[in-house]
Amino acid sequence: MLNSIAGSLVELPVHWGTDDWPPFAQYDEIGYMMPVAGPSRGLEGFWEEFEAQFEAGELWLAIWHPFLTERLAR
Repeated sequence: MLNSIAGSLVELPVHWGTDDWPPFAQYDEIGYMMPVAGPSRGLEGFWEEFEAQFEAGELWLAIWHPFLTERLAR
């Protein structure tokens, strides 16, 4: 169940630096084939973004696609 405030909608900004698509996606159908890397390698960018945002006192918002990062390690 989602909690909501009647009549209010908030959209939070996102950035490719906190999206799991660039380091983990492989879709030959659309010509997007990134080199396969281990999860720790792919998550390096996430940690760098998190540390920078934390140090600046800013919001860190990650984008996780269930079909990319919510599966067993390769």
